[in-house]
Amino acid sequence: MNLAGRSVRALKGGVAILIVTMVAVALALLVNAAVPAENREMVSLIVGALITNLTTIVANLFPNNPARAARRTDT
Repeated sequence: MNLAGRSVRALKGGVAILIVTMVAVALALLVNAAVPAENREMVSLIVGALITNLTTIVANLFPNNPARAARRTDT
């Protein structure tokens, strides 16, 4: 693996950690703070976008590989 490949992998890992941290902070703030009625929709959109990014990260880290699943022997 070359240096560019490592840099891209490190960047992806850093972005993943940043998104996970942002989701955790947003959910912690939602639990501990009251959201005014006029901002409730905006907060819901932001949290939804963060959760969508988190779902994409998890899907990319654990891809569904049918060839690997077919080779599994454990049931």
